[in-house]
Amino acid sequence: MNQTLLMTGLLLGTIVVTAVVTYLVVRHRYVGDLQWLKRDRKEKDLLASAARLEAMPQFHADVLEYIGGLLKNGAEDEGLRYLQLYKDYTRQMLASIGVPARAVKEEAAFVECYLKLEQLLMGDRLTFGVIVAADVPAETMLPTMLLHTNCQNAIKHGLTQKPEGGRIEVIITRHEDDVVVTVEDNGVGRRAAAKSYEHDTRQELRIMNEQIQFYNKLNSRRIKLRVNALRDDDKKNVG
Repeated sequence: MNQTLLMTGLLLGTIVVTAVVTYLVVRHRYVGDLQWLKRDRKEKDLLASAARLEAMPQFHADVLEYIGGLLKNGAEDEGLRYLQLYKDYTRQMLASIGVPARAVKEEAAFVECYLKLEQLLMGDRLTFGVIVAADVPAETMLPTMLLHTNCQNAIKHGLTQKPEGGRIEVIITRHEDDVVVTVEDNGVGRRAAAKSYEHDTRQELRIMNEQIQFYNKLNSRRIKLRVNALRDDDKKNVG
């Protein structure tokens, strides 16, 4: 009798332990799946926001109108050259949709293509340079909107506010084990730009910061963003 009770107790104990372990495993998987779904949804939302920032409907309309004007006025060679450039830009932009990060040289080529089209619209009012140091590792990844959004902000909020326009420098270098990405402009400065585009600036920076934070959660190599106001000897904002 005692042996029967002992066996029954052991069996019930085993069943209880098995049930508890099963519950914990299932719960862990459920929580893990739920977290993955939330993370996946967050990534998709951020990528969609980034794609909207890159799309810039007015920019595309202005570029196509300008190219159409060149072709209409007989400048066919120049018009076809810029049409090919626009084709390359849109192809790279569409390829980046749904891709959270790309190789640094791909991003540099993409932003250079974008700046050439902006230069088409602004003419002599915009000059730029894009430099990737030879020692920057080819496998270095950047969020797909990082360079584009910074250059877009510099043009929209800084350089277009100056009658004479200005210059953008994109420089990517290696410093010890880190890669340093610098986007510098000589526009009107953040304070002056914020007066005209405060809402747009905040929204664009918020999306970019959220994507950087999300990127940092998924990667061991972290991105640190720092914005510096450039000032002249008289302490006036100069970019």
